[in-house]
Amino acid sequence: MKLKKKLVVGIVVGFALFIAVTLSMTSMSLAANSQKYAQCPRCHKYNYSYGYSPNFKWTTDSATAGHYCSGCNSVVPAGEYHSFLYSSDKYYFICSSASCSNLSFNDRKYEVYYDNPVSEHYVTQVE
Repeated sequence: MKLKKKLVVGIVVGFALFIAVTLSMTSMSLAANSQKYAQCPRCHKYNYSYGYSPNFKWTTDSATAGHYCSGCNSVVPAGEYHSFLYSSDKYYFICSSASCSNLSFNDRKYEVYYDNPVSEHYVTQVE
């Protein structure tokens, strides 16, 4: 009976520690949905991202008749005006190449924006 009680207490304590460690992680490490691979603008070496800011920038764009609409992936027909909204994630990189090693840490950092899918799309009838 004592062994069973110690086992149950051990499992409960282990689970509580697991939850505490998981909740104490920073939001950046939990938020990173994927790691990106981008080229350094100075030396053109590819590096992996170390973090990102989700939905960092919001953009509204539009397309008039005869132009391609990225919101619905089609050409806008005559008599219509399309507007759409999307966000962009900002990924952070540090160049690790030998040609950038003489630069300071802040000068080796760079950022790349990745656009997310369109979140809102509106069609307006134009006369």
